[in-house]
Amino acid sequence: LVIGIGGYAAGPVLLAAVLLKIKRVILEPNLVPGLANKLVAPWVDLAVIAFEESRAYMKAKRFLRAGVPVRPEIVHAKSTTRPDKKTLLVLGGSQGAQSINRAMVAALPHLEKMKSSLQIVHQTGKRDWEEVQAAYERSGLSARVEPFIHDMAAVYGAADLVVSRAGAGTLSELGAVGKPSILVPYPLATGHQEKNAAAFVSAGASEMILDRDLDGRKLAERITSLLSDPKRLSEMSEAARRQGHPRSAEEIVEACYQLVGNNG
Repeated sequence: LVIGIGGYAAGPVLLAAVLLKIKRVILEPNLVPGLANKLVAPWVDLAVIAFEESRAYMKAKRFLRAGVPVRPEIVHAKSTTRPDKKTLLVLGGSQGAQSINRAMVAALPHLEKMKSSLQIVHQTGKRDWEEVQAAYERSGLSARVEPFIHDMAAVYGAADLVVSRAGAGTLSELGAVGKPSILVPYPLATGHQEKNAAAFVSAGASEMILDRDLDGRKLAERITSLLSDPKRLSEMSEAARRQGHPRSAEEIVEACYQLVGNNG
């Protein structure tokens, strides 16, 4: 069995598997597939997708919508939200997202009216950590600011609302834990994050602000509006769970076993 996850290196290996009559699977985490997966799709035995809409972009013989595998500790994260204090989780990815960091700093003065009922957990990346931490200290808002968060299960469990990019891995985690989100798609990733985010918005799981439209006031308004509306947050949470695939890894492995067990 050969499993390809996209990228230029996967294409030749999968085509070699065609010639050698070895079973072939591709995994496509984004709504719009990458070029390598598009090209090899007609010759694979199974295309595993995260978004139903991906079917329109690939000519595979068989699809399985199983999502993207998520770490078990995140899948099983326990909710620790508090009725007396809302928790906002801000994620820029492991390398940070400077525009999100800057917008959050600019949003802090507009969030002061929520000071007694809001706590923020903000992953900044190394580059912006000191500057962002200093801004939170000046604001007086309750905040935990980290360059990188290692215990994602705990912070997801505590979060009432998440602000993040719209990469496939992050969206898979948001679906697995059922968290409402404000998504700011990365603007230079060939547009695939915007398509990913649009699917979550259409499902009712998220709101979206394009990176070019992002500013502190707009972000603060969205945060305040959502955190002040428990019914809306609950509806978004349920919608996010419907987008999730907590058994993604198991489903993919089971499908692969079925393939290699059937040589006909």
